[in-house]
Amino acid sequence: MDTNKEIKALISALYETICGPAGQERQWERMRGLFFPRAHMIRTSIGADGTAQALVMDVEEYIASTSGFFQDQGFFE
Repeated sequence: MDTNKEIKALISALYETICGPAGQERQWERMRGLFFPRAHMIRTSIGADGTAQALVMDVEEYIASTSGFFQDQGFFE
């Protein structure tokens, strides 16, 4: 077992599910399969006031919060 290869493969698979041009349907079912039940992810950003912000969400919350964005914007990593 090569943990580094497994981690890289998982990250690549995740990006494959969310990357694409504006309006392209994302691979949400595949994304759901990459996470354990009740798994959470954290989106970090810097707020307008310069403070660090963190948004904790599960897979369904991520899908709901980004679906509209991906309709209007392409995303490539």
